[in-house]
Amino acid sequence: MKKRSQSPARTGVDVNGEQWSVSIVIDEHKPDDADMSVSARARLPRPDDTALEGTGSARLHSSHFDVVTIGKQLAVARALADLSHQLFESASECEAITRSALRLRHRTSPAPPRM
Repeated sequence: MKKRSQSPARTGVDVNGEQWSVSIVIDEHKPDDADMSVSARARLPRPDDTALEGTGSARLHSSHFDVVTIGKQLAVARALADLSHQLFESASECEAITRSALRLRHRTSPAPPRM
């Protein structure tokens, strides 16, 4: 009899679980008598009805058309890498603004009473 695998014990309380989904669109382009190119777009919708979109591409020499999957994987990996850089930049900008606002608030708030 096979034992059921158990999930690891969780610590803490899951207060606000979220799930983010990235959509990926892959396009193949092959002009007549030319190398094939593959492009990918990775799109992450944001709560404010905007989205971040990363792009990536790869080229396949005409003698490698039988391994189009490799080109697709490269294009998707590059699109996801681009998206991750954009997400990191966006988070860094928000963090800088938040820290600046917190410092400003701290400076303008009255000093606590001394005892």
